[in-house]
Amino acid sequence: PKGHDKTAGFTPEERKSFTQLIEQGYVDVFRRIHPDLQNFSYFSYRFNAKAKGRGWRLDYFVMNKEYFEQNIVNDCIIESTNFSDHSPVVLLLNKDKVINGDQEVKDDNIIVINHQKD
Repeated sequence: PKGHDKTAGFTPEERKSFTQLIEQGYVDVFRRIHPDLQNFSYFSYRFNAKAKGRGWRLDYFVMNKEYFEQNIVNDCIIESTNFSDHSPVVLLLNKDKVINGDQEVKDDNIIVINHQKD
């Protein structure tokens, strides 16, 4: 947006750096799945920004293009909430692509929903 080039999160240096990351073979997952959807993950409490639909997409999932092209992502969504100035960005993965057979997921930072052993 015009007039925000000195605002943290939108400076020319930050935009250039993000562009370079994408050019190095990474994918902005939300934008790749939803190229025309205008959702925001941050709304300032000032000036009633959320009610006016004036937000920022500050939170991203970025992944290697090679992995993305293996259809490991089912969706990437930005949840609309009223409990914070930030909205959760959720990455939904194809469990058949990330879980190998009966192997348990042992990383406390990964939550597997609706995964049942046969």
